[in-house]
Amino acid sequence: FGSRQEVGSRLPAWGWAAHRRLVRAGAMTDFEGTSVIEVRQPINVDRLQAFLEKSAEDGARRFGGGRLELKQFNNGASNPTYFVQTPAGEKFVVRKKPPGKLLPGAHQVDREYRVQRALAGTGVPVPEVLALCQDPAVLGQDFYVMKYVP
Repeated sequence: FGSRQEVGSRLPAWGWAAHRRLVRAGAMTDFEGTSVIEVRQPINVDRLQAFLEKSAEDGARRFGGGRLELKQFNNGASNPTYFVQTPAGEKFVVRKKPPGKLLPGAHQVDREYRVQRALAGTGVPVPEVLALCQDPAVLGQDFYVMKYVP
């Protein structure tokens, strides 16, 4: 939701009270949609790490040196989204297509990647994108990796 000042009158007073109760109870974070939980839809962390070491800029330094920590974002029902932290403390986000048969044109993470990459440096605030993988041998579905922006 952002801060109360950012939202203004879009959220009624009772909505803020409910939001604060949920935050205090640990059911959500102050910035809705970004709480992380244990992984519900597992991915192969070793394959992800090997891909990033080879494919991301300065990947061996950024992603080598120990096992990646992986959690899954709590909200979202479309593309599984994961929080990744390196042994050095760098934080990233992985977005991938969901498993199973998909409708043509649905879940186009490659399009998300291309749009964010095209917007970089234009003044539009987008996270830095690091890599796109369209090899199903890595995680089973297309995915891309971007810097985590809190």
